[in-house]
Amino acid sequence: MAQLLDLPPELLLRISSLLTTPELGCFRRSCRLVEKSLFKDFAREFFTKRQFMLEHVSLEALVGIANHPTLSTFLSEVIIGLQKLPYDSHFRTEGSRRYREAGYMSRNLLLQTGVAHSMLVEAFSKLPNLKTIGLRDYDGAGRVRDGKHALWRSYGWSFGQPAVSLEMPFPPISRADTVTPDSTFGSLLHAIGCAKARPQSLQVILRRRSRLTPVSFDLFTSRLCSTIDSALAELKSLMLTIALDIDTYTSGAPWLEYNEENDTATAPLKKFLHHTRGLEMLRLNFDVNQFFAQRFLTWFGFSSIPGSLKSTLIPGVTLNSLTSLELGMLTVVPETLVQIILRFDLVSLSLWKVTLEVPDLNDLHVYPDAWATFCDTLASTLSSSTRLNRIFIGMINQCAWIKTSVPWERMIEPVHFAADGNRNNRQLANLSGKVTYSASFKSSAKIWLQEIAKCTIGNDHNDMKVGFDEEDES
Repeated sequence: MAQLLDLPPELLLRISSLLTTPELGCFRRSCRLVEKSLFKDFAREFFTKRQFMLEHVSLEALVGIANHPTLSTFLSEVIIGLQKLPYDSHFRTEGSRRYREAGYMSRNLLLQTGVAHSMLVEAFSKLPNLKTIGLRDYDGAGRVRDGKHALWRSYGWSFGQPAVSLEMPFPPISRADTVTPDSTFGSLLHAIGCAKARPQSLQVILRRRSRLTPVSFDLFTSRLCSTIDSALAELKSLMLTIALDIDTYTSGAPWLEYNEENDTATAPLKKFLHHTRGLEMLRLNFDVNQFFAQRFLTWFGFSSIPGSLKSTLIPGVTLNSLTSLELGMLTVVPETLVQIILRFDLVSLSLWKVTLEVPDLNDLHVYPDAWATFCDTLASTLSSSTRLNRIFIGMINQCAWIKTSVPWERMIEPVHFAADGNRNNRQLANLSGKVTYSASFKSSAKIWLQEIAKCTIGNDHNDMKVGFDEEDES
């Protein structure tokens, strides 16, 4: 031990990096001097960003960290996972019996009594460096210390299990159940407001079937308005995953004339964005199989200048500080997308799994080159003084409607990019699913878009599909 203590802190840290989490715990407890040497790096790795569930055992850990004089200063990102623990009210399972013996409430009782809200408020009010609050329905990768498949799971996920592995690809089926994000989203914002916390980033990243729905944003009642507004007041970054639920899903082609009076589904989201006036970065992921995105983005592209919107039920949103826009998993007509990009003084633009829609195919069923036209149009309409210096486009499609016995079907065609710039070279090795632009000396976004327009590869009807895209989250 004496020889170990003679090592410089850098070597102790290197040794600790080769240990698994349980081994690291034993190493830290071996000696007070070792623990002191490793503490800051240990805290940065395990307490800068943590994920919790709305379960008693998990929230107790969050409150404990918030009340710790040192660890509370490290925690800058709190993620609330939508997973829920299995609970048997008759205590027939080992996990439920252990839960009761430990003195923890069931999830339902925790929420119904308001204890969950109180614990969140206490924790958020005592984290001085809290910058990011998120909502997720999955576990994060990258826990390389415990193996290449190890995940960062919500605290308490293994409670009551005699033996677990951090490298399990998925939790047991009973623990893979998640709750819907609608009520959780509102509860989270209410707790942030009551705690007088001022996060700079709010991230809702949902990769399973759950999505925020319009009702998720219907928060500005007389009793909640001031609290929710204060929670959103200093947001700089906002990431949302949105879709209509099955009961409110409506079909219809996205090019139909915009009518805000009949577009009630998007109203709550529009009102919500009016309370995020300081946004610098906005990411919106939708459902590519719904036209909710087209309805909302039509409004989003309108200027907030009075008279610029056909219907002024909800004026266009003013986001003067917005410089980064990321749109994903949506179907939209090209004109709407161009209008949005031109409206804001963007520095960065990302389009991921975006499908451009054209009204219909001609009698020969020949696609127009929608993405080539889009890139050309955007290049020609961008201001010569544009600040746009980063663009990412990936996994894109174009589609159109044809009349059949259904009576309408949507024809979907993937679009690729020719790596060598020759769109006639359709060899697999020459096809790329994504392109990236980063400004450099003597380059411009306008010139790059013109070049990309010349190397888009569509019009391959062997790849044409009938129906809807497979759902996949960015």
